[in-house]
Amino acid sequence: MDADVGRNWERGFVRDEAACARWSEPRFPMADSRVARFAATLPMEYKIRGGVRKAVLRQAARKLGLDEALASAPKKAAQYSSGLIKLVR
Repeated sequence: MDADVGRNWERGFVRDEAACARWSEPRFPMADSRVARFAATLPMEYKIRGGVRKAVLRQAARKLGLDEALASAPKKAAQYSSGLIKLVR
């Protein structure tokens, strides 16, 4: 997990910014060093529970009232999950 986080700027953020920047100003709250440091302190069972990734984020989404279908949806690239790709095709 540490290696993934360390390399994410090489692939993930560059790709995500390129995909979104033409139409909007992308924000990456998970790239904030304070958020990353906090996440690194969380026990692994908060992150992956029963084979489900992002467990603590999904639980927080439910507590905030997000629809279950959205809270439990599989991860998708921003340009696909936002519907943006349909607008530009």
